[in-house]
Amino acid sequence: MREQPISAKPEKHPYLYGGILIFLVWFLLHVFTISWELPHTMPPETDGISPDTSLNARAMMAKETFKYPPLQYLTVDWLTPRIAEKGMTPAQILEHRSARLEAMRWITASQELLTAFLVLFFALRILLLPLLPSLCAALSFLLLPLSLFYSQTTNMDMPCAFWFFASITCAVYAEYFAERKKIYLPLSLMTGILIGCAFCTKDQLYAAYLLPAAAFAVWKLRRHKQVVPALMPFFPWLAGFLISTASIYLLIGKETFLPHFKWITGSGSDASYAMVSDTVSGHCRLFLLQFQDIGTALDWPLLLFFLLSILLLIRKPSALKENKTILPLSVFTLLTVFSIHLFFCQVVRYTYPRYLVPVLPFFCLLAALLWHQGFSRKAVRYTFPALLLVQCAIAVQFLYGLNHTPRTQLVRLIENDRDSLSQIRMNTVSAAVGARYILHKDGSMHPKKKIQPWGAQLGLNRFGIYDIMPDDISIFMVAPALLVSESPGKKLEDSGFQLRQMFRLPTPLIPTLYRHDAHPLFLYAAAPRPPADDPLADFRKEPLEMQMIKLAYLVSRKPPLSNQKLAEIGRALAAFHAPDTEHYDLPYFVHLFLHFAYHAAGRGKDAETLRNYLRQAFPQESPPPQLK
Repeated sequence: MREQPISAKPEKHPYLYGGILIFLVWFLLHVFTISWELPHTMPPETDGISPDTSLNARAMMAKETFKYPPLQYLTVDWLTPRIAEKGMTPAQILEHRSARLEAMRWITASQELLTAFLVLFFALRILLLPLLPSLCAALSFLLLPLSLFYSQTTNMDMPCAFWFFASITCAVYAEYFAERKKIYLPLSLMTGILIGCAFCTKDQLYAAYLLPAAAFAVWKLRRHKQVVPALMPFFPWLAGFLISTASIYLLIGKETFLPHFKWITGSGSDASYAMVSDTVSGHCRLFLLQFQDIGTALDWPLLLFFLLSILLLIRKPSALKENKTILPLSVFTLLTVFSIHLFFCQVVRYTYPRYLVPVLPFFCLLAALLWHQGFSRKAVRYTFPALLLVQCAIAVQFLYGLNHTPRTQLVRLIENDRDSLSQIRMNTVSAAVGARYILHKDGSMHPKKKIQPWGAQLGLNRFGIYDIMPDDISIFMVAPALLVSESPGKKLEDSGFQLRQMFRLPTPLIPTLYRHDAHPLFLYAAAPRPPADDPLADFRKEPLEMQMIKLAYLVSRKPPLSNQKLAEIGRALAAFHAPDTEHYDLPYFVHLFLHFAYHAAGRGKDAETLRNYLRQAFPQESPPPQLK
């Protein structure tokens, strides 16, 4: 099975030379682009942690509505400066938040570097590959567009990939020593601790462990023929998991556990996140979309490399007998992908390429192992560098696009005009997430070029493609001529748009390159219905409290409102009465918005009733003016 035992003392040169090369490539990939979209004029949609310098770890977690576990928040809190923003000018706040956001991105990038080092170690020490294919696996991981992007954000995907890969590496070592009757308890406990760290970084990762753990238990049971020896590794794993998870939640404050638990249990049943309907056909379609995500995650050079390796091994079946690590690594990788899809994606009815980031190191290792085993030594010597050159070219193009999106260029324009920072702010209208505006303090709006946000994430300048947000009011406010969606959801249809399925990409909207995340079979064009239809028909039917909640969301987005549109909303509002404040949290600013909407619609009686209510309900606030 092996040319040398796993516990043998390794040679230092492959680790030293390989580590230096990996570090240099990693540094060049990040040093010029990690500050994309900075200065921090608005929260980048792709960053998962708030850069507010006055927040500690617990406050960061609360800011994100407790949707992520606490470990990465704690890491960021420990490694980045915390500064009180009270009394600062807007320019100073901008400077400090930009610096903290850049520091947080370097933390994520460092975790990608550690993962690449572990990939090299895994290839050299466990798979016993030579230096060239081992380096190819590690560098391929660094050069993948998905790895590149998520190593330059504060999202949780790359950190959880690091903890996941570290836990699997530790588990392999623990099992190796267990089979040789040596002391393995410390390694098994460490495996459980690392699993706990992965879970406390992104709890969705539980799905990645389920099927591989079940397969491991079955393999142990068939080998030992007894239940207790077969299940023995799981006990220290569980103990380590409980120790690390409890310690992390105690560090941040145990009161954060319950809100986070409520969020994750509620998100699985929230139909607004679903990409497909809860039907057999919907789940089948989601399964097919998973293959599309795998292609996006691996990118075409590595995917082609991977498929050719499989074809070579089919013609050379003896390779499976010569190298007994191929089958376990293949089974583990496929089981992990299917486990994530079955126990997470199918549950929430949503799939995205970034959910596969934790599996990317194993795909890279498997591709290098298959290619090394299927080709002659001379062919390997030439094909591996060729693959890396192609991936380098794609990475350079990707990073150039990532650092030259319209949004990034707009940020640089603002950076060059720092004197006006107190007067300028950027905003996003939620109907078309890619729509960018500069709003001046006098209320004038200047639209900029529009980009589809996933295009920015893949580093490509693609104009005119829009994502749909499930908010009929904001779609009404923007009234775009055409929307393109990958979901024929009922909310979109109800918002006043007629859908028709597209079987080809809308080429006029895509001047260059292709969308990695779009498949023509699943694209829908959404054209507005004739103006005779009332875009606020559903809004009119809702009770006043629900209307106020939607208006609170609308006002928080600060969209540009003309008097005409304000009057249309005012005419659609229910007659004012004292709202149900016991079950609804309705802030003062929403009542003010209601007052102006009533007045714009000529509903003076409702406006007067509202003013009288505000004098009683909010005595500490100044009542709204009595407009003529």
